[in-house]
Amino acid sequence: MSVAPSVLGEVVEVFERNFRERGEIGASVSIWWDGVECLSLGQGWCEKEHQRPWTPETLVPVYSATKGPAATTLLMALEANGMGPETPVRDVWERFPLEHATFAHLLSHQCGLAALDQQADVLDHEAVVAAIEAQPPFWQPGEGHGYHPRTFGTLVDHPVRLLTGMKLGEYWRKAIAAPLDLDFWIGLPEEEWPRVAKLYPGKAAPSDLEAGF
Repeated sequence: MSVAPSVLGEVVEVFERNFRERGEIGASVSIWWDGVECLSLGQGWCEKEHQRPWTPETLVPVYSATKGPAATTLLMALEANGMGPETPVRDVWERFPLEHATFAHLLSHQCGLAALDQQADVLDHEAVVAAIEAQPPFWQPGEGHGYHPRTFGTLVDHPVRLLTGMKLGEYWRKAIAAPLDLDFWIGLPEEEWPRVAKLYPGKAAPSDLEAGF
């Protein structure tokens, strides 16, 4: 099977309509089928002021979508050390606050560490680690579940550092991104900053806000 040219043409039309009718500033689309890239589009600008053209090489912050690559990186580090998802976290991180939590629990947001009582600068790794180690969990694995938006980065990064001696982003680049030639970064080098597009808040009609979701 292959992707019909007519289907790709429809995608191109919708993509271009976003610029004509919906105020799109810049965007990229990449479609793959059976390991082959069928369509690569990059159009518009990296900012409202039209200073840098948007190309297929433009980078965009993806925020929480980083959790997937980050989790994969930790799993790779565990495997390289003869461990896996069912390994107790304390086998790697001795002062982790949950005695019976596994890495499967940690990666699936089941450890009850979604918020911290102690304030810590998110850029101060050791301070965040100390706050996590001092945090009584809000629930035990198997008793609850809750998204860990602010703590997940350190919960994944610290075990990777203990297992490999490298930061999460460094091990991601060495073990996964570089071998696979992936232009996805966890911790972007300064020399790549000029490729990053500026993000703007999304627009919503008043009726959409009133209706909720």
